[in-house]
Amino acid sequence: MTLGYEEKRPPCFCVIDSNGRATDLCKTDFKTWIPKKVLSHLFKTRTTTATLQSTILIVLLQCASSVRRRQTCASLCCIGSLTQENKAHLLKTEAVRNYVAGCNPKPSVFLQLENRWKLPPAAHPVAVNTETLPNPWSVDLFKMTRPDVDSLTINNFKLTSDSIKTRLTALIGRSQVDVGTTWSAVRNPKGYHTICGPRPVLLIYISTNLNANHVKKKFAQQLGKDTGGMFIPADSGSNVFKQSHASIDVMVLFNAWLKVVNHIQGRDEDDVDNQISKMKLLRIIFHAWKSDPTCIEDPFYQDEQEDVNDMYESCVENCSDFDATYDLGQKY
Repeated sequence: MTLGYEEKRPPCFCVIDSNGRATDLCKTDFKTWIPKKVLSHLFKTRTTTATLQSTILIVLLQCASSVRRRQTCASLCCIGSLTQENKAHLLKTEAVRNYVAGCNPKPSVFLQLENRWKLPPAAHPVAVNTETLPNPWSVDLFKMTRPDVDSLTINNFKLTSDSIKTRLTALIGRSQVDVGTTWSAVRNPKGYHTICGPRPVLLIYISTNLNANHVKKKFAQQLGKDTGGMFIPADSGSNVFKQSHASIDVMVLFNAWLKVVNHIQGRDEDDVDNQISKMKLLRIIFHAWKSDPTCIEDPFYQDEQEDVNDMYESCVENCSDFDATYDLGQKY
């Protein structure tokens, strides 16, 4: 076998490196080997069903090194096996464009390639909010911002008969919610299960020491007993229910959950690491607030002239681990 410098060799899926060793073309940088001419083409599949990924070009490559500029190499180039950078570089070369333009009869894959080249460059979508300002442009304009609350997360709201009656509806912002199968961008932490969503997302905790599916079944049964309806518990996943959305009163919903937790505690099971007590703590998440700000009212906003108990302080008194976190941003 010759080294490929002085004698011709049949094309294969490689090039002969400077040390005389064959190197796989798909691992070769086209900045090192420059496509000078396309000699022919073939397809891995039938011509009528061929795609760009299954196209093989017989390309005459020239070494880019000034010392070995005369060295050329005819190689089989499978477009589908190339890296994204090499593929983009190859299809931009004049050698490929000239071959595709002069190919006759022209396969459909080449026609599609020509149509792609005729398209104008893709413009990157940019959303801009403009405003005419009376003052000349200045770097100070970038400091003209106001706070933007993107989301609100309420952790460890303790469910008791009193808190459900006096504070929970105000925190959620509505007296009824839709329970059922739901999808949300909120990722549930371990042990947490979604009752409803997406705005707000209500999460309850089920002890990892318990059978979650059994607890969901008990919850559905208790809820059906309290409302006279029928609720289908989820047998897998992070949803509590597996059914189409059904509207239910907030107080009825969480009083039913409280009964289930109290029943579990009444069985004198070992409450390891307060796992069962933690089931009385509710997590409320208002996700993507700014997508529709009118949907949410800040439950902790209080007019200074109002002579009422502070909502946040009342929740902290009920549970010392209670906290509320705002995801803040800036609007320019």
